[in-house]
Amino acid sequence: MQTIFVRCQAVFIFLNVALFAENWPGWRGPLGTKKAEGENYPITWSRDKNVRWRFDLPERGNSSAVLWGDQLYAINQSGDAFVLRAAPKFELLATNALGEKTQSPMAFAGGDIFVRSYKSLWCISVK
Repeated sequence: MQTIFVRCQAVFIFLNVALFAENWPGWRGPLGTKKAEGENYPITWSRDKNVRWRFDLPERGNSSAVLWGDQLYAINQSGDAFVLRAAPKFELLATNALGEKTQSPMAFAGGDIFVRSYKSLWCISVK
């Protein structure tokens, strides 16, 4: 019985790694391990060193950015959400205003984006 349980856990872990290999859905990464696939990442940086581009949020942001596919999502305390291209060249794809304050990160599931503001829980979807 214990062998079956261990095998089920291993399959579950493998499926999670396979599903999120390209996405970084929240703080500490797909599995919460603080590790990314790949190599040769910079180990030092500053405002002028090893920075390809920088985007200043118009107001403080407390939540983690989310990488989904080739898009990077960030939201600030005012509820302004920014969609950027995750690429070496800076590209702001969209700015969206919820009109409500938030400190929560965005969550992604089933093609929808979920955001919790101080007053509401939002489900954002393509109609």
